[in-house]
Amino acid sequence: FSTRPEAEAHLDQLTEERDHKEAPRNITGGSRRVDHFLPAWLNTKRGLKPKTLRGYTYYCELASGQLGTFRVDQISRERADAMIAYFERRGFQNTAQMRTCLLQAFEYALEENYVKKNPFKKVKVTTVERRPGIALTQEQRDRLLLFAEVEDRLRLDDAIIPLYPLWHIYSRLGLRRGEGIALLWGKSGISIEMGTLTISRQITTAGKGQIEGTPKTKRSNRTLPIPPDLLEILKHHKEQQIKRAATDASWENHGLVFPNAHGCPISYWYVQNRWEKLR
Repeated sequence: FSTRPEAEAHLDQLTEERDHKEAPRNITGGSRRVDHFLPAWLNTKRGLKPKTLRGYTYYCELASGQLGTFRVDQISRERADAMIAYFERRGFQNTAQMRTCLLQAFEYALEENYVKKNPFKKVKVTTVERRPGIALTQEQRDRLLLFAEVEDRLRLDDAIIPLYPLWHIYSRLGLRRGEGIALLWGKSGISIEMGTLTISRQITTAGKGQIEGTPKTKRSNRTLPIPPDLLEILKHHKEQQIKRAATDASWENHGLVFPNAHGCPISYWYVQNRWEKLR
């Protein structure tokens, strides 16, 4: 404040809002910094699925990086709009989810009388244009798989993970990316003896992390027959994996069909990057 009277007037206003008979305001709660308020709010969210909670935590961390030093009651719609616009300018794809998360957080602050109104209620986000799915022709798929096989052979060393069988599974059996990299050897995944592939788990992303879990719906749990030629490819893949494990002292056996170079869960983004290079 530039003058003492201004400070006194502001204090009188806060006191009046705190002592209002019909709608008293929690001045103490509203005076907390945003980077203290958001983690406390997350602790009130019970029953969320791990992926959702991980996502909310990530969005709150990003928001705290932009608004964390402000008090909760200092967040105006102008500041909320500016933060969303900041992330949109940098190509962040999940501003709609971030806005939804913060809308819920400040709705809680509104209910607890920390703020007078929710600054994120009227914030607009730009619609993200999603790329349409592309269906390959038989010829295109064959060329892709041939190129993938050659790439695996040329680049195979201790640091390169063979993924040629995974490209077959994606292009021929229609699995999602997270379903393919979560496959295990055995009846609950790929059974060489039975010639079947069962989807019972998946890997999803939340922010910068990845989470192992079950498919989202019961319908997503399914068992598929493996074509004979693909079954032979998978048999060879398993044999090579056993040889690799036997010669690698740092190998960790997680039972994964497509682990990283030392047997541990593979990175979701590693698979994405390899796929992009194939395209």
